[in-house]
Amino acid sequence: MSTAAHAMTAEELIKLPCGQHRYISPSESKHQVERKTAQWLQLGALSVWLVDPRSRTVEIRLVDGERKLLTVKDELSGEELIPGFRLAVSEIFTI
Repeated sequence: MSTAAHAMTAEELIKLPCGQHRYISPSESKHQVERKTAQWLQLGALSVWLVDPRSRTVEIRLVDGERKLLTVKDELSGEELIPGFRLAVSEIFTI
């Protein structure tokens, strides 16, 4: 990604090295997802993005406990972590 701000593609999102995005596997229980999310936040992640292909949603969990649920009608923005990052949630599910 260049230093100039641009909309990030879904392919670029998948390749992010920051470790703060997570696709939820159909085989994972809600308890497993909650446990892993809490661990990442305790280990220093500022946010965790939970991508759920079943519901076609992205849930953002912030270190301060705030939660945001985005649907395919929304836009994912990581301005505080990745300047210039914007991605339509619907784009994630078109791959």
